[in-house]
Amino acid sequence: MVASFPRWTWTKGPVRKVRYEVINNCPIFDYTEEGLKRLLADSGFARTDIKVGKSGFLVRADRKP
Repeated sequence: MVASFPRWTWTKGPVRKVRYEVINNCPIFDYTEEGLKRLLADSGFARTDIKVGKSGFLVRADRKP
């Protein structure tokens, strides 16, 4: 799997909160690196590579054999 996950930043966080949750009634989720590791391990992914970016994480993960 290759996926991106947003994280909270003071520059984009409040704007995203208003835009998605307040105006569009759409929940948003922000992640931490440790939280992503737990989520992926609990979902059955064995090998994970997490790259930290300015506004989130880029993840490459492989399933357990």
